[in-house]
Amino acid sequence: MVIAAKERVSCKIGGLIPGSQAKARVYGVVLRAAGSKRWWVQFEDRDGETEVASSRLKREPNAAGLPAAALAAAEVPGGAAAEAEDEEGNPDLEEEEAEDGRPGFGELALEGADVHKEKRAQWKAKIATLVGTKVTVTNSGKSLDWEVVGAETVTDDDFPSSYGPKKSWHAPGGGGTPARTAKRRHIQGGNRALLNHNIVEGKDMLLRTWMHLYPGDLEADVARVNLQGHAKYRNWVDLTVGEWVRFIGMLHAATLYTQSGAGLFSKSCRGLREAPNFGRWIPQRRFEDIRATAHFAFADMESTAQDPWGWFRPVVERFNANRKVNVKQDPVFVGDESMSEWQPRSTALGGLPNLSFIKRKPKPLGTEFKNICDAAHGMMLYLEIQEGKVRMREKPFSKELGGNAGCAVRFTLGAMQ
Repeated sequence: MVIAAKERVSCKIGGLIPGSQAKARVYGVVLRAAGSKRWWVQFEDRDGETEVASSRLKREPNAAGLPAAALAAAEVPGGAAAEAEDEEGNPDLEEEEAEDGRPGFGELALEGADVHKEKRAQWKAKIATLVGTKVTVTNSGKSLDWEVVGAETVTDDDFPSSYGPKKSWHAPGGGGTPARTAKRRHIQGGNRALLNHNIVEGKDMLLRTWMHLYPGDLEADVARVNLQGHAKYRNWVDLTVGEWVRFIGMLHAATLYTQSGAGLFSKSCRGLREAPNFGRWIPQRRFEDIRATAHFAFADMESTAQDPWGWFRPVVERFNANRKVNVKQDPVFVGDESMSEWQPRSTALGGLPNLSFIKRKPKPLGTEFKNICDAAHGMMLYLEIQEGKVRMREKPFSKELGGNAGCAVRFTLGAMQ
């Protein structure tokens, strides 16, 4: 919801309603921003200004809360805000910030922002001098030709196999309205993103698709967990493939709830959302035992002595191998980076070989991945762990092309079928 200065709002900060524990709703006018998602409001039932979080405010029509006599005298219209249905205090609503100079998240001064802007301009100027330069890179028998071109010269006409003839970019009936805002022609309907897999409608459709894209062998992973489970617990009960799939599904489902940890096994509701009650799938104690040994499913125990990333690298390699075989590829790739958040508690690195810190990220501390996606259907094709400056300098192409360009060549060649 967008809140603006001089807008009429309400908040439940009045006295207790007789016979109820709820507070009365009071009305007022927003004066100005007090910080990120906080506002100074002049309420009608009190003197002075009150600082209130935007999550507690509800936008109101201009006439809301005014006596009938005052309405008749002032002829206050209802206003378009009457249609706003944002509920007070709903943490699921995503706040937007109006472009009026208020200090929202996107407008807070960041240390070094001007320096970054200046460097970006310098690199743009340098790239402009390299337009037309061609480089051929070869690795493991694969060759890839790169040419520096001006960004303004690249259009969808350069990728007809991806976007189709230009006439198909417009909605039926003409008018020049791009139709790509819905779905591109070549990925509409049916299974157009997966290989070796037929999507059959049914209640288990998503599960079968998920298992098709699972990075590795489910039975082998379960066997490794059982091996360590018997070593760690005297009364360990062998994990089954079905139980392992439920366990991973619970990790995904946990992101849909505000509760965490033991709270996910609660049978009590919070607000209008149903109770998590994760115990209906796996009992809490059993879940905790599986979680304590789950990381062994992805580890290469023979390599961990020489490779500090041996606990995790195998599942990344299996992910990449699976996507290369089972996901269709568009000629257009998009490279980016992702963060897997990690916050050490008692040690500097929290048990990881390396921690990356990228200030511009919402979660700046953790393990960084360079990755590449298919531009047509958006599926991830390839991941590369960022292992720290020293180890990354030893990767192929880094010495010849530099860190970023070398990484781009590696994950492009790695993703190519």
